Amino acid sequence: MILGKAGRLPGPLAPEIIEKAKAEGREFFDGDPQSIYPDALDKYRKLMNEKQWETGEDDEELFEYAMHPAQYEAYRSGKAKVDFKVDVAKKKSCTKRRRYGCPANR
Repeated sequence: MILGKAGRLPGPLAPEIIEKAKAEGREFFDGDPQSIYPDALDKYRKLMNEKQWETGEDDEELFEYAMHPAQYEAYRSGKAKVDFKVDVAKKKSCTKRRRYGCPANR
């Protein structure tokens, strides 16, 4: 973010930050942050069509899939729900038993 890859900062950077970045061989970016990311929506649209998934009224499902493919596939397959239920069961078990190996603060 400090290098400008997430957009223009609201103010100037301190000179020591600029020196540190240059010493580490980092380059500042002052272009359009969107140009860094490839336009892969067509790829994900094709994948969704192959899987017969809806892209959403305003392509919101398409955007979710493109931004988080692994999580979206887990959600659509039902794996995310199963994993969530297993995690909740483990935490409930630890809360009830406080057995060795169960984190005390979770």
